[in-house]
Amino acid sequence: MIRCSRAAMIVLGLIAQAGSARAQGSGSPNAAAGLAEVSIVGSDYAFLKPPPSIAAGKTLFSFENRGRVRHELSIALLQPGVTVKDVMEAPAGQTTSRRFVESIIGILIARPGESSGGRLFADLQRGRRYIIVCTLKDTPDAQRHAELGMVSSFDVP
Repeated sequence: MIRCSRAAMIVLGLIAQAGSARAQGSGSPNAAAGLAEVSIVGSDYAFLKPPPSIAAGKTLFSFENRGRVRHELSIALLQPGVTVKDVMEAPAGQTTSRRFVESIIGILIARPGESSGGRLFADLQRGRRYIIVCTLKDTPDAQRHAELGMVSSFDVP
């Protein structure tokens, strides 16, 4: 027979209560930590209803690929005043230059019908615009997915 101290029983009880509260939908641990969670869904060749704006602050992005080919979610902070149109009209090889992009936040990649294996953290800055884009190609000679429409942006009011 295993004997537990009173303190151990109290700790086990608190752990069980916390697990039960989480299972009942009291909020995710990330929400409790002040992290917003944003899910971006991609398909062939578009992001499906990306949010036009996201609140400033610490944010975790996830990416789900509902398409039949591999896609990525690449996020970058645009220079003030730069638009998606400016980036798309830039000469080849210059779209990530400092002229357009202030900083590259990161990238998530997902195979067809899957979600990315992790999430991407960003501390979104108030009053700024971010671009989301898939720069992959289906074959070496094909157009980039962004050129086929897989590009969007969101503002941080």
